[in-house]
Amino acid sequence: MYEEKVRKFKCYYCSDCKLYAGSETKTIHGRRMKPNTKYCTGGKKIIIFRSDDPKVNVPKWCPKLRVPPTLRIYHFRSPGIEAGERMLAANGISFFPYPSRYAVRYEGESPYTAMDFARQIKKRPLAELLSMQLLPYEILEVDDGIRPYCFLVERLGHVRCIRFKSDIARESKYEESGGKAI
Repeated sequence: MYEEKVRKFKCYYCSDCKLYAGSETKTIHGRRMKPNTKYCTGGKKIIIFRSDDPKVNVPKWCPKLRVPPTLRIYHFRSPGIEAGERMLAANGISFFPYPSRYAVRYEGESPYTAMDFARQIKKRPLAELLSMQLLPYEILEVDDGIRPYCFLVERLGHVRCIRFKSDIARESKYEESGGKAI
């Protein structure tokens, strides 16, 4: 399975980051733009980048940025799916996390950004980093509002960054072992 690397998000990937490249001063969205002015349309008002803002990386004032990041834990949405996946894994069939089989089990504030979590997981075990215990094949998502990163918890507490369409998993309802949906 493909392992993804955690990277800093760049402003030029964002659809709200724009550049006025005209040759003369012009009013755009109620703000006067000089030639080669970089601006953001992500919030309620247009924000013009200042000269001391980062040229490539996301500035601290970004309207999409969540501080602290959101932590979501995804588990199999029903006990039947979980039992089937565990049987396949026990028989040596490789495991692939399909988003339609998962649902949100926990949502709260994250003590780490995705970059910090990826660094810390190489140095310390998962049990030391988080206050809750994670089961094998659960997916941990750290969402800073700009780019969410997902980490698959494998057997023996190994964690790796993966691609996972969490928006599909968020639509599913989580059922506890008693058959009740949360």
